Amino acid sequence: SEVQMRAFSRYFLFQVLNVFLVTTIAGSIFDTMAIILDSPETVFEMLGNSLPRMSSFFITFVTIKTTLGLGVELVRTMTLVQASLRYLLFPNATLRMSRSVFMGLRPIDDPGWFPFHKILAQDMLVVVISVVFAVVAPLVLLPCALFCLFSRIMWTHHHLYVYESVFETGGQFWPKIFRRFVFGLIIAQMTITGQFILKEARHEAYATIALIFMTYFFLRSTRARYDPSSSTLPLE
Repeated sequence: SEVQMRAFSRYFLFQVLNVFLVTTIAGSIFDTMAIILDSPETVFEMLGNSLPRMSSFFITFVTIKTTLGLGVELVRTMTLVQASLRYLLFPNATLRMSRSVFMGLRPIDDPGWFPFHKILAQDMLVVVISVVFAVVAPLVLLPCALFCLFSRIMWTHHHLYVYESVFETGGQFWPKIFRRFVFGLIIAQMTITGQFILKEARHEAYATIALIFMTYFFLRSTRARYDPSSSTLPLE
């Protein structure tokens, strides 16, 4: 479970950097980091200028994740591909061989454990997108809401009837998810600040900058209050 939580944190960070910074600001992660390191004060302006213009891209992005991504998972396409490869590679397999895992290929009725790190990171990216564009481009909220609705229905079914429960963390994933909620909120506030700066609304920009610091202090105080008790759970 600790490996899963570490993979979730790193995969989420990669997606945010790749989708928000590389896609909207520059062509590669190195160009983006060079721009930020050369002039850190322009981060607000870059977000405020680039993200609102990419709203159509994110509408398409979330729509494809809702229809194609969830559809592929619903019919378990990868499981069918793995079962077909097993049959082609081992046509005369014994019953014991057909029930075991070969080179990562599982039988069709053995789905294995649920990949928390991958699914949670992908879902949290949609949450961050919806929070960021809630003010600057509210139309993005429609495909995000549909994604959340269909995800809840599908993953509830898969948790009950498809995937196996390998470990139980007692809810220790939630503090990491909460921090990424707040992270998305801070990106949204930075984007709105950039919009105010571009429109030369200085007083409003100062107010949203103060709001960013207030949000960060809220995160720090909440973590100081609840992190110790949530990281050491009772045995029962």
